[in-house]
Amino acid sequence: AGGAGGGGGAAGAAAGGSAGGAGGTSLKANDESSHDEKSELNTAFDNRKRKCVRFILTEEQEQQRDQQDDTNKISFQKGEEEEEEQQQLEPWVCWADQVITISFLNCASDLADPISFHPEFTHQVIGSSEKIYGYEGLRVKLLFGAGSLVSYAGMEFNHRIDEEDPASKSLLDCTTDLSQFLTAVERDRTTFQPFGSLLYENISSSAETLQVYLATAVDPRFKEYHARAQTMAIWTIECGCWLDLEDPNWMLFYLFKKETIDTANSFTLLGFTAVYKYFVVPNGIRPRISQHIILPPYQRQGLGSILLESVMSNLRTLDHVIDITVESPNSAFTAIRDRIDCKECLRLPDVKAFDFDKNGPENFIPLVREQLKLCRTQSRHVFELLHFLATVNGQASEDRFMYLLKNRLYQPRYHELKVKRRLKSKLSVREQRLVDIEIKNAQQAILDQAKAVCRGYAKLLKEEPSE
Repeated sequence: AGGAGGGGGAAGAAAGGSAGGAGGTSLKANDESSHDEKSELNTAFDNRKRKCVRFILTEEQEQQRDQQDDTNKISFQKGEEEEEEQQQLEPWVCWADQVITISFLNCASDLADPISFHPEFTHQVIGSSEKIYGYEGLRVKLLFGAGSLVSYAGMEFNHRIDEEDPASKSLLDCTTDLSQFLTAVERDRTTFQPFGSLLYENISSSAETLQVYLATAVDPRFKEYHARAQTMAIWTIECGCWLDLEDPNWMLFYLFKKETIDTANSFTLLGFTAVYKYFVVPNGIRPRISQHIILPPYQRQGLGSILLESVMSNLRTLDHVIDITVESPNSAFTAIRDRIDCKECLRLPDVKAFDFDKNGPENFIPLVREQLKLCRTQSRHVFELLHFLATVNGQASEDRFMYLLKNRLYQPRYHELKVKRRLKSKLSVREQRLVDIEIKNAQQAILDQAKAVCRGYAKLLKEEPSE
């Protein structure tokens, strides 16, 4: 009985254990199901939250879109209003370069048909907008004596707004009395004499002569006269500026046309060149051409070359000149300068005997720098021009010229392409192909550029001076 009891106890224990095991499995299943339900709830909540967020974002975007639409409507309305205002103001606004006329008079009778032109630039006088406001049918006349440059400013218009435009006041600094101006023109017609020293004289006909005068700060009428002459620089040069006439380092070269009228001489200003003498340590000077102007009515007649050649010849004779430079030259001035420098170089015995096939720019530059006072950059440029001319005339090898030209054009990209060639072995096949294509394109670009340079040189040496 005890054993049975023991067995029953064991059986009971086993049964209890079995029951307990069954109960544990049931609890685990309940936990898993509750976890799955929570996951589903969380997922559903997240989805609902995302939908709400999307809805909120969409609502905000719609509000922004509405605000943008309102802004666009307002901008469109403002644009329409501004356009209407512009249409209303259009008769009262005019471009300064179209309404300003600059004229030169040799005598009072020229007033009916003067030599005139419109200014190319007006922003330094009128303002950055280059517009004059407040006048309808405006016409501005700036009259100058052809030689003495006595000046007159007059304005004509159909209607004017009560407020006077400040820009128009700058046009009325000279006399506004036309009769007084015409009297001065008649008086100066035969009494005006250019001041300074005569540097050049070219008798083109029995009645007309071209003369170049050099004026400096020591001349008594220098400041008064050039104060009127330099206004032409403001109207014709984009970056033209007023010169400090108190500085003694300025040199002014004036080109005049002298005409003989009834045994009296009459002078007409054709253009001028302003040169500043910069100091170079220890005791040298470097003249720099700052302004070179031929007045618009007298351009395209070769006068720019005559004036510049006289200027360069005079500057080379100065003591302690290192070289002659130019401040911001434009293409027209560069062409004139290149022709003059090439012509002067061909007069030198050393340049005439120069062998371009055996010598390079390093042998040519010292020759012209010493004798013609050309700066290093210009000397290198003139060498290339004369080498091209020798090639065209059959005096030099074309292959040699093209080699030197392409070598010069290659220099700016030399380091970049050299590094890419060195790194090519470290690149992938695809990257190597890209490098090969880039090098090939660079070589083709240099060849095209060299051909364009040759066409430009041919045009430069063939054409006549344009100023």
